[in-house]
Amino acid sequence: MAGAKRIEGTDWNLISIVPYREILASSKNIRNQTLLAMLIMGTFAYLIAFVLSRMMSRRIGLLIRKMKRVKEGSLETIKANLGRDEIGQLVENYNYMIENTKQLLNDQFALGTEIKSAELKALQSQINPHFLYNTLDLINWIAIERNVPEISKLIVIL
Repeated sequence: MAGAKRIEGTDWNLISIVPYREILASSKNIRNQTLLAMLIMGTFAYLIAFVLSRMMSRRIGLLIRKMKRVKEGSLETIKANLGRDEIGQLVENYNYMIENTKQLLNDQFALGTEIKSAELKALQSQINPHFLYNTLDLINWIAIERNVPEISKLIVIL
């Protein structure tokens, strides 16, 4: 590449000649440095994205495994603090639902125990008069068999 310029105050011209190889070498050097910087930044960005996505997928995987265990009957909360982002909020709501379910099951069990106790007491209250009636009826028949009408009469009155 050549360039010319007149030098003022003289009748001279300044001519500069720069070989294309030098111009291209400089631009190739800049291009190579830019590509290297982009490669380093791209690798760094990829590693950060990989680590972040791995952290997210682990937390989601943990939540999915716990939910599958709930289907099998295991009511375990997630003890790990998983942050305040969307996944952390999902875990917080999951833990709330598990605790609420445990409380409802305990209440239902207690209510079932109370119902069974009440049914047992109702049966006992029905059995006691029936037992008394059968005993008195047996005494009445023994009195009739042994020919003691006074006892039979008293039992019938009772």
